Amino acid sequence: MDENSMLLLRYSSYKKYDFIREHNNIIKNKGSVWMLKVGKCIPENKLQKMYEYGGVMYLRSPKIEGEKFYKAIIKAYYSGEPKRNMIFPKYYNEMLNDEDLWLVDSLSGTWFEIVEIKEISKTQAERLKLVSNGKRAVDVLSCTRSSMLYVNE
Repeated sequence: MDENSMLLLRYSSYKKYDFIREHNNIIKNKGSVWMLKVGKCIPENKLQKMYEYGGVMYLRSPKIEGEKFYKAIIKAYYSGEPKRNMIFPKYYNEMLNDEDLWLVDSLSGTWFEIVEIKEISKTQAERLKLVSNGKRAVDVLSCTRSSMLYVNE
């Protein structure tokens, strides 16, 4: 990862909840929302570099939702269990009790406080290149299982 890297995360909507809409509704009403990346926490040094570069993160929707790309602006980040004052979509708690979601056994992970999520054009998405090998992210995402990649514009 270099100093100009940004994070690209694939996300999944949960049941009837639209991931982007749920998060944007909270941003609209409260000014920001916390988003959880479940699983292994992202190393602090990588989060800090990304934040210093401008706090930009990209999100990609699942195939069933059109494989759209979004640009998110991060105000803060945090690793661990959620804090009391964190505002996030209510369905996160619903996921904890869902026996079909064996990967989600707690709300511990890397949290991002987001102040803006906007869809980007296909042309903008095609400019995102992997830090590791310079390949276009749009080409690699269809053949990798990784939910997290580091990209440059």
